[in-house]
Amino acid sequence: MKKVTADAGERLSYTYVQAGYNAYTQVDSVGDGFEGDGDGYAVQASYELTPTLHLIGDFNDAFLDADSGSGNGDGLQRIRGGVGLHSESGANADNSYFLNVTYERYDLDGVGTADGYGAEVGWRHGFTAGFLSRLEMDLSVQLIDLNEGELLDNDIGARGQLLYDITQRFVLFASYEDNHILEEIRVGLRAYF
Repeated sequence: MKKVTADAGERLSYTYVQAGYNAYTQVDSVGDGFEGDGDGYAVQASYELTPTLHLIGDFNDAFLDADSGSGNGDGLQRIRGGVGLHSESGANADNSYFLNVTYERYDLDGVGTADGYGAEVGWRHGFTAGFLSRLEMDLSVQLIDLNEGELLDNDIGARGQLLYDITQRFVLFASYEDNHILEEIRVGLRAYF
């Protein structure tokens, strides 16, 4: 369900699984100058351990066509997992701030692999008026620090996601992410539990 019942009323849920199609994935200037774009898929999950603590996991597999550089770069796999804190903002249960700390691993076929850590700070907002009450917006800022600077850049990025409730359990989503390692547009389905 999009919202869970708490002692003080309802609040946004952090227990869900979502799957999506990466309609556009772009990887720029990694390794020896590889650039490529393509499409793929991703599966993400979040599990709420307590009213303020959640676990997250993410697997992303993109199929790329090389634009330049050496190496075939025909695939990019991203694995991400970690823990997060979340809280409602004051008395409004339709707003939630979150902080995620993650382990990140990027594997670019033909170029190499890098892993490291990430941090993400964001805000979720569930609209409450009329037609908009079926919408939720998620915005966040990310920092990813990988141990292999020659493979992928370390930088600050951003992610935005718009969700539309089909039912209390199933939600359509569209998202955009640009973290200077990859740029991605994704559409898919989320299921709340």
